[in-house]
Amino acid sequence: SLTSDDSTISIGNDTHRLDTTQEFKALKLAINADTIIPFVADKLERFSMKIHTSNRILQTSIDTKALSLEADSLNNALNKIQKRITRPGYKMNLQFINTSLIILGEQQENIESKLDMLGQLYSNLTKNNKDIKNILNDPIFELTGISDTSLVSQLHDLRSESKILDSTEVSNIANVNYMRSKLATLSLRYKDLLSDLRFMEENRFTSMWSKEEPSIWNLSSGAYNQNQSFANNLRNGSRITSHILAIYLSSKGFVISIGIFLLLATLFIAFSSKKKIKNLASSSNLMQPLIFLSKNSVLGMLFAAFCYFPFFFANPPMSLLNATGFFQSILLVVLLFPTLQKKERIIWIVFTFIYILFCIDSQLLESTIGERRSLLLIQVLLVCAIAYSFINTQQLSNLFSTGKLMRTILFIAFFFSIGSLSSNCVGRVTLSKILGSSASLLILLTTAYRVFVKITLEFMYVYSEANSDSRLSAFINYNELKAKYSRWLYVTCTIALFIGISHSMYLYAPLTFVFNYILMRHHTIGVFDFTFYSVFIFVVIVWISGIISSFVRFSLGAENMVTTEKRNKLGSMTLLIRLAIWILGFLIAIAAAGIPIDKITIIISALGVGIGFGLQNIANNLVSGVILAFERPIQIGDSIDISGTSGTVSEIGVRSSKLKLTGGADVIIPNGDLLSQKITNWTLTSRSKQESFNLRIAYGEDLYKVKKIVEDELSNSEQILNGSTISVLASDFGSNTILLKIYFWIKDVDNSASIRSQLMYEVYTRLLKENIQLPKDNGASEES
Repeated sequence: SLTSDDSTISIGNDTHRLDTTQEFKALKLAINADTIIPFVADKLERFSMKIHTSNRILQTSIDTKALSLEADSLNNALNKIQKRITRPGYKMNLQFINTSLIILGEQQENIESKLDMLGQLYSNLTKNNKDIKNILNDPIFELTGISDTSLVSQLHDLRSESKILDSTEVSNIANVNYMRSKLATLSLRYKDLLSDLRFMEENRFTSMWSKEEPSIWNLSSGAYNQNQSFANNLRNGSRITSHILAIYLSSKGFVISIGIFLLLATLFIAFSSKKKIKNLASSSNLMQPLIFLSKNSVLGMLFAAFCYFPFFFANPPMSLLNATGFFQSILLVVLLFPTLQKKERIIWIVFTFIYILFCIDSQLLESTIGERRSLLLIQVLLVCAIAYSFINTQQLSNLFSTGKLMRTILFIAFFFSIGSLSSNCVGRVTLSKILGSSASLLILLTTAYRVFVKITLEFMYVYSEANSDSRLSAFINYNELKAKYSRWLYVTCTIALFIGISHSMYLYAPLTFVFNYILMRHHTIGVFDFTFYSVFIFVVIVWISGIISSFVRFSLGAENMVTTEKRNKLGSMTLLIRLAIWILGFLIAIAAAGIPIDKITIIISALGVGIGFGLQNIANNLVSGVILAFERPIQIGDSIDISGTSGTVSEIGVRSSKLKLTGGADVIIPNGDLLSQKITNWTLTSRSKQESFNLRIAYGEDLYKVKKIVEDELSNSEQILNGSTISVLASDFGSNTILLKIYFWIKDVDNSASIRSQLMYEVYTRLLKENIQLPKDNGASEES
């Protein structure tokens, strides 16, 4: 029993000194205050929340059983690799080492990330288990004599659930600890194996500059493995490569799905666009510029996919690049053949054949006499083919461009091929293979990317022609910006060519390391500490913001939105959206670049000084643009007069606005002038306007009849504002005529001149029809 004047809780024969614990003191105070029931209910609610949190973490915990099976599988794979590379006399080629380093490196990073997850899970489990143990040790469960049976039942259920949860968490903590130990051991094995492979790669790079095998004229069977035939060598190499690629691609499901989706999307757009063009009357003329997409769009889009798909991977292994290059070369032959002459077809088949042979040779794990001799023949053929192409570039104009860049590439390829042939002759086989494959790949990729650019431009052309009425097609503006798109595509493909050759020469990793070092190295200018990477990220995000802003401007606020029916209220909204995009992009760029806020305040202060010295007009125009967006004294489509210039507002920009004159000219007006100068806005509240013209009637005519005729003609016109008053007023008696002035309201101020002229034609025709005499002398000397 527990009493308020005792400092112990007695349960059966057990006595626990709990008077020093905080829980006991709170419990005693609740008993003394006669609030034990609410006190217990509150604790039950808090304990239930903690138990619910613990259960949720248990439900979302990692499946350690599946993780253990995965670790066992990785351990077995490591055992096989280590057994293979530690076998006496076993040699690994650079491609196998490169592929193994990339795959094992990604797997090791995956293990490290899972170790981090297990560490976080262990931390959460231990924290929650500590809470559960505190619940079990709480003195509230020692209470007896509570009259509320429901509360007693809840206490009993809660204690039972806590005991089960405690046991489960203890078991899970043990499993997590076991998996952490297992994965940590596996990670150390990966690190050791990666270290060995890097050492082997360095040795291969070092030894390739020295004589690895006998020279070509001193080949002897004793220097090679006689038990390994060329066929078995190729079969074993292909089997290992396919197995490694399967392992690599099995972890790239998301990337592969993106590539397949992009391929299917481009195929759908190409087919639907060509179908739309074929339904047009001028389909034959529109399809005439197409070369690669004219007949078979599937081959063209599939070839393009093999061009860009390898770049979806951060660091693809050479095995994958060779596989994609193989299919790329086959598709390129099919696409190019209809466009080539006989000599060009032969020379391109030779280049393709040489490249495929180098791809096959890269699968060989061990060198043989037959391989050395076959490699020599391939290299001689490559040297002859490149030399012929360099000399006869003009005759191969359909295959190679005749510019200096192509001749430079052929010269570099010729230099590589000579180096490859020489290296093979003197026994530097690894260097020979690298230079030879790089020479053939250089020619293949140069032609492939040139075809890729043409296919991309044809794709844009087909879409633009098929959807010429769409806003996106107008934004792309292919016909006017074709040269710009072509230039950017060639620049992009040049970078892709450099990356491809760096992979082929196994220089991608060191170049990436140097590039990352340059980007991530910290530089200091005054109080500013920055990296080129942060600057690059900042510029890219701001550039993307500019593109999005331009697209929004084109979609919502371009000149095509100027309408004669009503004021375009989207113009001001477009300006606000563009400002929001710029500000948001700027803030995101700051956050992504890691620029501290205190540095931004320094920049803003510097801008304030700049504004004070010489940027007042720019700042005034920017602020005026914001004011125009909110107050909306003018909007797109308004007809205004400013400083003697009349026109229609076609664009309201951030710094300036455009006014389109009736003659077609565009006048750029700073936003500050639109606020500081007097403006006549004819369409601020409506687009109607009062117009007038003079009419001279000869003496003797019935003025009331003339008035009735004019009123009837004007009131029957659709251009007159409904419900408006038409006034025909006698203004003056001249020497030969009576001057009448006609006032009326028209609907659209933009067409006031043409409407006024049309109404005068109609009134004149009706007067002649009614035999109303108009004086031959138009009263030039009279008041007009």
